[in-house]
Amino acid sequence: MKKNFLFIITCFSLLCSCGKEEEKNSDIEWQFDMPYSNKYHFEVPSDGESYNMICKNYLKVSMDMVEEKDTVILWIEPETTLKRDWYTINLVDSKTIKVTFSSNDSDSDRSLAIHANAFNSSDVISFSQKGKKE
Repeated sequence: MKKNFLFIITCFSLLCSCGKEEEKNSDIEWQFDMPYSNKYHFEVPSDGESYNMICKNYLKVSMDMVEEKDTVILWIEPETTLKRDWYTINLVDSKTIKVTFSSNDSDSDRSLAIHANAFNSSDVISFSQKGKKE
């Protein structure tokens, strides 16, 4: 009887101690290597640029979808790379997202929004890139 009781107490203690980080259910804390204009909005130079986003308070970040101007792309795990004509998104590791934009040689502006989540928290990180005006 004592062994069963100790086993139950041990299991309960282990369950309570696991996932303390995720029990907080707090907003995702990001570290960016480039400055942003508004909350998580980046103005990409027309010549292109790369951006690294690191989740600081959760063990794993993932993506639900990516939105281009008029297109929604669902992110299907375990995909780690999404390559399009003018950008590439890489899940570098469980906490880091890297987005690389090519030069925008057209006259049209373009935009991208990444829907990222970690546990019960989510964020939208958006980018806009102006076209080259002649």
